[in-house]
Amino acid sequence: MHIRRLRLDDDDEEDAAADSVQPQPQPQTATHQTENSSNFPSPPVEISDDDFIDISDDLITPPPVPEPQASDCPVNDFLRGLGFGLKRDSLSTCLRELGDSVNGFQGFDVATKAKLCFEQFLFSDLNFCGSGVLPPNVESMHLDVLPGPYVLQ
Repeated sequence: MHIRRLRLDDDDEEDAAADSVQPQPQPQTATHQTENSSNFPSPPVEISDDDFIDISDDLITPPPVPEPQASDCPVNDFLRGLGFGLKRDSLSTCLRELGDSVNGFQGFDVATKAKLCFEQFLFSDLNFCGSGVLPPNVESMHLDVLPGPYVLQ
């Protein structure tokens, strides 16, 4: 039995190297092979047409990933570019609290503000404060490649 795994599209060279090392799943064959097959050849396994069912391709296509919404907050745009989507109210609360607690926060550039927000949310429950960047049926996907970087917890 093959293990189900979700593969996220990433341009990282380490992932590409790891993918090339991992063995690809073999198609189902009609014979059963063992390591000691030189002494005892295994008999072929018969598979009837009744063992297979036809499935429409329309049922297994994933829904399109929603386009990111245009926002008036450059910090939100920066974080979404990293694959980190937050609810608007969670992000505005975080920015307000950081503005009150960090000296000179309003003068920081967008990347620095985004980094500080990201650090705050590392210990948060992303199910509560995240904005649903992943497709709604991600738990039922099987070996689908999702575009973009994603921050998963």
